Amino acid sequence: MADILSGRPERQAIVEEVGRESQFVFRDGNDPNRRIRETVYWDDFISSGLLTLVDDPSEAEAQTFVDLSVVLDDGEAMTGAIAIHRGYGVITDDRKASRILSGLGIVITSSLDLVAEWIEESRIPSEQAATVLLDIRIRARYVPPRTHGRYEWWVSTMHDPG
Repeated sequence: MADILSGRPERQAIVEEVGRESQFVFRDGNDPNRRIRETVYWDDFISSGLLTLVDDPSEAEAQTFVDLSVVLDDGEAMTGAIAIHRGYGVITDDRKASRILSGLGIVITSSLDLVAEWIEESRIPSEQAATVLLDIRIRARYVPPRTHGRYEWWVSTMHDPG
């Protein structure tokens, strides 16, 4: 994650609620009996300057949060409220949040787009790229939907490690 964040030209930020909602990833395979939770230490990314913790919302942002929380989870609602008022883009893989927030004029980027751009721009070898995607599938329990613009890339990268 540090490599991906450090390669981005724009400032990357996280709202506190999202940090609380995404506190761990899994390791040690697909078997639910063997999965071990591994803590994500957001503070390490923040203290290194790779990620900025968004400060307290303004009154207008708080009201927008309340409005959005009727249709979105708190993390997505706060992220959307901050993005609307500060002109930020949003990185999310939540389809409902993507649809609603893009409808409000927010530029949405999927985490898979970030990973794909990093793999392509950094010229990551195909075997390592396949391992990265496997880690995402196992540790984050994420597989892109077939409708995702990078779905075919995901499949070909996962199945062509060399």
